Amino acid sequence: MEIASVVSGPIRTVEREQALTALIESHRTRLLSIIRKRIRDQVEAEDVLQDVFAEFVEVYDLGQAIEVLGAWLVRVAQNKILDRFRRRTTQSNYEASVRAATNAEQTSVSPPTTSGCMRGCERKLSMLWKSSHRKSVMFL
Repeated sequence: MEIASVVSGPIRTVEREQALTALIESHRTRLLSIIRKRIRDQVEAEDVLQDVFAEFVEVYDLGQAIEVLGAWLVRVAQNKILDRFRRRTTQSNYEASVRAATNAEQTSVSPPTTSGCMRGCERKLSMLWKSSHRKSVMFL
């Protein structure tokens, strides 16, 4: 059975399952290798691979044409990997902010006063002004 006929739209159920199984098996090893370059954990890489093939089956069932299946699968895998990294980063940022808020509630440390912040800013501005003033004097 040709890949073009399988990728271009739905066919009968038995043929569909055989065709999808053949396509998945033919791309599985290469795609898993690409995913493993970005995700070291085998279980998580398998999850990404499963998500990629689930999306392929969904697109296939909708009857959408895919020009170059291998390239399409790689692109979907890259997107899934990025989604996981974004989700993980967002989750860890959220957890860090919750921990910081909890620690702030538990301790009685007050935030720096405005006058302390202003002194630091004034000091930096003064240093910046002095250094830029010296440069302008040198060039005159």
